[in-house]
Amino acid sequence: MKRKRAAYLLLPTLIIISGLSLIFVVQHRVFGQRIQTTKLVNQSLLIDTVQLRASIAYYENHSLTGQYEEAHYSIAEKKQEIHIRWHSKEFKRKLF
Repeated sequence: MKRKRAAYLLLPTLIIISGLSLIFVVQHRVFGQRIQTTKLVNQSLLIDTVQLRASIAYYENHSLTGQYEEAHYSIAEKKQEIHIRWHSKEFKRKLF
């Protein structure tokens, strides 16, 4: 006659595996958000740098177009605006 063994390890094992899976999913989302935030900060830093360099170039040399790293810029004199094109995105900033 076979004796049935109690499944006393099944429930704790499932709880531990579920907990580890939940931690993994949460960690993955947090890491993804952190990467996205870093990308946005770097983008903002680049656009601000281009704005500053374009303003300096305009006031020193009256240069209306230029490039900094991967960003191209042009200055609209009448509107006193800088149009920045970077990775198929376009940004408008005021001329300092």
